[in-house]
Amino acid sequence: MFYPVRVFNQKGKLKKKIPAKTLSEKYWDNFYNSVQKNIQITSKKGRKKQSFWKTGYDSNFFSEE
Repeated sequence: MFYPVRVFNQKGKLKKKIPAKTLSEKYWDNFYNSVQKNIQITSKKGRKKQSFWKTGYDSNFFSEE
């Protein structure tokens, strides 16, 4: 849920209004673009990109070494 934003200049006069619908569209466009970038398996240099989840963390945490 986004609320409309009013931007004021230094003198306190209204410079522009940004409607909630515009804010929502910009947010979700940026979200989907960032998710698509992180889903790619390899970068331009051929290296694997880090994912948000690494499978080895749980097994290392609970091991009794």
